[in-house]
Parts: sequence; C-alpha cells; structure tokens
Amino acid sequence: MLTSLFEVDPAVGFAALLAYFSLFGISIGAALGAILAIVLDRVGRRRAREARAELTTVEAPPVDGQLED
Repeated sequence: MLTSLFEVDPAVGFAALLAYFSLFGISIGAALGAILAIVLDRVGRRRAREARAELTTVEAPPVDGQLED
C-alpha cells in the first residue's frame, strides 16, 4: 500500500491516513469505472445488430405402446 511506503505522521496516524487514501481511491475508481462502462456501452450499441427469432413447435411422434389422445 502507498501509505505503508512512507513514514507515518504521528499527528495523523496510520489508520486515518489509510482511510483518507481509501476514500479518495474508491471514489476515483468508481468514477473511472462508471465512465468506462458508459463508453463500452456506447461502443456496444454501435456494433449491435438486430436479429429475428421464430418459435416453432414440433410434436413428437407417439412411442410404441403409447395411446394417442
């Protein structure tokens, strides 16, 4: 961790310093992740293509010895 690479200010303490770095790191990381998700969504929408699907039902033939309804 970045906070453990340097000497800790005795007036602040390690836990408070770690909390500050975590707060900013998580906030910045979430913002960058949201921006990346929006960009990837826009790129994906441009490449998306429309497809048609059709549902077909096929009746199975009766098995030997089975009565038909």
